[in-house]
Amino acid sequence: MAAPGSVPEHGPLLAIDGVVKRFGAQTALGGVSLSIGAGEIVALAGENGAGKSTLMAICSGALAPDSGTLRWEGHAVRFRGSADASAAGIAIVHQEPQIVGTLSVAENLVLGQLPRRAAGIVNWREAERTAREALSRLGLSLPLQQQLGSLGPGVRQLVAIARAVHRGARLLILDEPTSSLALDDAQRLAEIVREVAAQGTAVIYISHRIEELRPLAHRLVVLRDGLVTLDSPLASVTSASLWSALCGGAEKPAGGAHSVVTVTPESAPLLDVRGLTRRDRLRDVSVHVHRGELVGVAGLVGSGRSRLLHTIFGAAKADAGTVRVHDGRSSREVRTIAGAVAAGIGMVPEDRRRQGLIVAATIATNVCLSLPPEAVSRGWLRRRRIVEAAATAIERLRIRAQGPSQPVDQLSGGNQQKVLLARWIRAGTRVLLLDEPTRGVDVVAKAEIHQILRDAATHGLGLLVASSDLPELLSLCDRIYVIRAGAVADEVRGAETDATRLLMIASGTAA
Repeated sequence: MAAPGSVPEHGPLLAIDGVVKRFGAQTALGGVSLSIGAGEIVALAGENGAGKSTLMAICSGALAPDSGTLRWEGHAVRFRGSADASAAGIAIVHQEPQIVGTLSVAENLVLGQLPRRAAGIVNWREAERTAREALSRLGLSLPLQQQLGSLGPGVRQLVAIARAVHRGARLLILDEPTSSLALDDAQRLAEIVREVAAQGTAVIYISHRIEELRPLAHRLVVLRDGLVTLDSPLASVTSASLWSALCGGAEKPAGGAHSVVTVTPESAPLLDVRGLTRRDRLRDVSVHVHRGELVGVAGLVGSGRSRLLHTIFGAAKADAGTVRVHDGRSSREVRTIAGAVAAGIGMVPEDRRRQGLIVAATIATNVCLSLPPEAVSRGWLRRRRIVEAAATAIERLRIRAQGPSQPVDQLSGGNQQKVLLARWIRAGTRVLLLDEPTRGVDVVAKAEIHQILRDAATHGLGLLVASSDLPELLSLCDRIYVIRAGAVADEVRGAETDATRLLMIASGTAA
């Protein structure tokens, strides 16, 4: 395979010319043109709503363009459905792969193509041989008899890719494949993508995590408002040119970690967690966060990151240990969710839609769920104060919305996350716990959320951030606790380490 940044030797495998797609009065694609050659890896980026999903649906036959041309191997094509595109050799692996969790790895690999004997009986020996062959082609070795649903999200992604390649995919479309993966799984996936491309398969890789694609992709294509705003070798794309393509020249929020907090030995922490233990999930965990600090929690999937935050918040009961919040004059122990909120602790969970928001309710309702005193009078909600609070949050946190009365389920993932942040900031929270704060949001919203967190720390909040995105922790945090097997394996300063070192500590391979 050619090195990232080089141009494929042969003509394009797929060429898209002037494709337009409208949904009623809305133009999703306004004349998009791009191409990809055999063995080439093209990264596709853009804000949510930029047109990425619509374009990939057209490429994979799920949608037909209103105008424009698709050329496959030099010939104009018009797919009548996904089956046509699949037969031509185009496969798409979605963010949540289409697998059957109750079936084995082998059964998923040959799903829909089970080999049968003359009497129609499934030839399981041949099925396993075929499955093993599909995996070995990509250098994979997985337990064929194990239920796929019992394995991690990284394995499920790899099985979906192996199945597509084994069925003859010549163009593989990957939609946010690392959004739910830990760093080690993401690195393994990158190796497989390289192997797939080395065998001549073209890859379109949709991702908000541009930096992780630099050593992987040849080119970067950016969509904005249904138009291509950048198509360039990824190696030559600067941060400024990327931001301009994504946002149309809008000013990028300041990057880099906020000013590191100076903590004197005698100063009491705002959040003080000591000896937290919960059966086999947490083992004698002690962490602390001072006023104005951004503190990270790193660890592999299953290490106990999320469990730690839920236990601090009182959503999971600890068997031993204490959680205390100090306000400078007094100390308050936390045992329950109600106690945590009363002590000034807020929680932004990983699953914001199910655990954090009432998605059918308005922005105003969600922002004011944790009510400040001025929103209540004699037990009654002050509607005007609630709407004013929501309007202020929309302006300050740059929530892209029609207004306070818009239902939250009509917002993008990044704007939903901002609504949840606004609730806790508005409520006067002193300690904010965040679990995967930018998962599933686009690159622009991610930068804006990072700035919101930095601003919150500058105004005196203490923030504890658990994330599988190690570069995120390194750019945000003063200190990082690394959790392994439910215990604190190490504590490092963000400015003095890197992602490789964090991963080695998390996996137990550090010297």
